[in-house]
Amino acid sequence: MEWLNLDKYSLTALIITLIGSIFWSLAYVNILLNVKKYKYVDVPILAICANIAWEFIWSFIFMPDLGYLFVWGFRVWFFLDVFIVIALFKYGYKQFRFKLTFSQTSMVYIFMIVSWFVIFITFTKAGFDTGSGAVGAYMDNIMMSGLYITLKLNDKKNKGISFYTGLYKFVGTALISVAVVITFPQRYFLLSLCVIAFILDVWYVSLFDIFKRNKTISHPKK
Repeated sequence: MEWLNLDKYSLTALIITLIGSIFWSLAYVNILLNVKKYKYVDVPILAICANIAWEFIWSFIFMPDLGYLFVWGFRVWFFLDVFIVIALFKYGYKQFRFKLTFSQTSMVYIFMIVSWFVIFITFTKAGFDTGSGAVGAYMDNIMMSGLYITLKLNDKKNKGISFYTGLYKFVGTALISVAVVITFPQRYFLLSLCVIAFILDVWYVSLFDIFKRNKTISHPKK
């Protein structure tokens, strides 16, 4: 495997993907910094479980056909996500609206991680994904974006939920989507996922401005 797969991907698409991946890495670092500061995990629980499963599969089992540089880039994401998962086991209970014991929340997390692992493995082996895992990644991304909106709206104090995490994710995903359009112009399902992810990310980032102007979003009393 070459460091960059120029046989299948254009240099432009690979450079754009690399820059987008760097923004995703910044999002992960920002998440970990917020964990240290607020003792709160700035990622929806279900998305964390899907992320770690996808990253393990595409770092060590299938590996992306983008080139060896991206194999190690995916592994960087995986190892950053390991620390996020550790934080999930410590602080993830704060996202629940009812109290659960540590053993109960741990069972939920483990079940979800294993479930996503099975989903991504079988999805890829069935031939539904690209050689870089883009389809599975965008399905995960859309779920994450939608859950981020819910997490933001349901968090009354809005502490620990970072604008910069959402911004880095938005920019990173948008750039990678441009590379997807360049590389897979005929894969309409994947392109539709890119569009949906973009809309949800814009919506989520805009919520911070709405909250800043209105301080809190209140519902009229019935």
